[in-house]
This record gives sequence, structure tokens and C-alpha cells, in this order.
Amino acid sequence: MIVRRMSDLNPYVEEYEKDESNIHYDNVVRRVFNENKHNREIEAVLLKVSVLDSLYKTNIFDLYKMAKHIVRLAKSHNLDNIINSGTLKAVELIRRRHGIKRKNKELDFYSFATKYCHWSNPESYPIFDSNV
Repeated sequence: MIVRRMSDLNPYVEEYEKDESNIHYDNVVRRVFNENKHNREIEAVLLKVSVLDSLYKTNIFDLYKMAKHIVRLAKSHNLDNIINSGTLKAVELIRRRHGIKRKNKELDFYSFATKYCHWSNPESYPIFDSNV
């Protein structure tokens, strides 16, 4: 489907909002991200990663390793500023080089990265998800 106007999405938004759980999930994620804006403390990032993985079934497999990866990016690349700027660099940084592997191959967490960036800066990042 090609979206030409935002109004083209209205039927899909209405369908999404029919499921009451979606509204509550979004409210929980919004609250967790609003209360933990920065990415330099492992506990705050682990909470955000855990909530996203649990409610949106992102299949991270190693939540702690992903949280450490995000904290490392916050310190080495100033991830908070990159996310706030709304550039795709934030998604690219989060999705790879986290060290989480399956069958000896590092996984690409593109969908998770878009969700993490979206909830960190909703006006700048769309979510990529097979359910969207």
C-alpha cells in the first residue's frame, strides 16, 4: 500500500484503536519512555528495552546485552542527541553491532530500533513492524 495522504491511514488507525489493549500498551510505553528520557543509565535503558520487548514482542533474546549496547552508544556517540535530531543514524546505530547472535550470526534488530527511536522521539520516527 502506498500512502499518499495521512487520511489514507484513518481506517487502519481506527482498527488499531478498536483493540483496547493497544491503547493501554501504548500508554505504558509512553510513560516508561517519558519517565526515562536519557540513555546513559543501564537500569533506565533496560526498563525501556524490557517493556518494548514484552509488549511488542520484538524478540531481542538478550535484553541486557541490548541495553548495554544502547548505553554504550549514548556514551560513545551521544545517542540522545542523535535521537533528538530525528536522523536515521539512531536507528542504524541501535539495530547492529549489539553482539546478539543466532547460529553464529549477529541479528539485525531494525524493527526494534525503529520502535525504540519512535518512543524516544515520536514525532520524528515511524515504526516499522510487520503488524503496521
